Amino acid sequence: MQHPFIRSLGLTAPIIQAPMAGVSTPALAAAVSNAGGLGSIALGALAVDNAAAEIDATRKLTAKPLCLNVFTHPSPVRNRTKEAAWCELLAPLFARYGGMPPTSLREIYTSFNDNPAMQALVADIRPAVLSCHFGLPDEQFAHQMQAMGTRIAVTVTTLEEAKTAHSAGIDMVIAQGSEAGGHYGRFLPTAEPAHSTMPLVRAIAARCPDLPVIAAGGLMNGADCARAVAAGAVGCQLGTAFLDTAELSISAHYRAALRDGRTTVVTDRVSGRSARGLETALTRALATLEGYPPDYPVAYDAVKALAATAATTDADMAVMWAGTGAGAVRRMGAGELVRTLVNELLEASA
Repeated sequence: MQHPFIRSLGLTAPIIQAPMAGVSTPALAAAVSNAGGLGSIALGALAVDNAAAEIDATRKLTAKPLCLNVFTHPSPVRNRTKEAAWCELLAPLFARYGGMPPTSLREIYTSFNDNPAMQALVADIRPAVLSCHFGLPDEQFAHQMQAMGTRIAVTVTTLEEAKTAHSAGIDMVIAQGSEAGGHYGRFLPTAEPAHSTMPLVRAIAARCPDLPVIAAGGLMNGADCARAVAAGAVGCQLGTAFLDTAELSISAHYRAALRDGRTTVVTDRVSGRSARGLETALTRALATLEGYPPDYPVAYDAVKALAATAATTDADMAVMWAGTGAGAVRRMGAGELVRTLVNELLEASA
């Protein structure tokens, strides 16, 4: 459990809290870090001022190592005709709840690679880890951060992506299996099917033996983490496991939905990129549309507006990202969950 790489990050537990943009909180990140794991602050969906406030709020709760997570997606290819057609397809759903679709769509998340102000904020903070989702960071910026002592992590979904990250000098990869909740971080075009977490970890560990691998996807307890470590991971990133912790900011309906026996579905119709979440009235409605969404994150602007329009009358017209283990969530504090995971991992590894 005490892998040298994990110790080098200043951690006593090989547990990383997934960033979970939109629902994670400073209290969550701080609780995980204070318990010996690595708490993560999701910056990808935030403006610079909001990101600075989130970091400041977290730092008031912990002096332990933190991870800052950013979105490094390519800039979307704008197609006004396609965007207008998508809004027209959504119009009947808006009308059902007394609303109208947007007349135009926005690129709601600026890629970190195109955001000098966010880069300056991150450089000023010098986090223990900078994790990148949807692609590699700018090479010059990554080298700058590494020179200041920050480790760079990149989410990968295939062995090819892991090799690409390794060649780029990335310090560690987050091997995201198909069981994971939320958006898949795939950044290279491939015909390969989605890989399960354990085979993906084993493949990367075998082919890139000097590249630290963090397992992610479907890990809900310490026994799952022990299997990931046995497969070659140096640590584990969990998101869905934290969804019912006291510090997370989700609705009561979302918390109840985690336990009502729902299946999870993978859809690209919410945001324009594939992501796994609970099946809801929203995902069912989007699945019936005979058309394709515009590029990420432009498509997300329309669906966020639809969910907001429906929120007062139908709580199930919502995005509820979650992995395949959603039914095994545990209601407890985040720090308690980290300690429980460590104890279970030790017991399973004995």
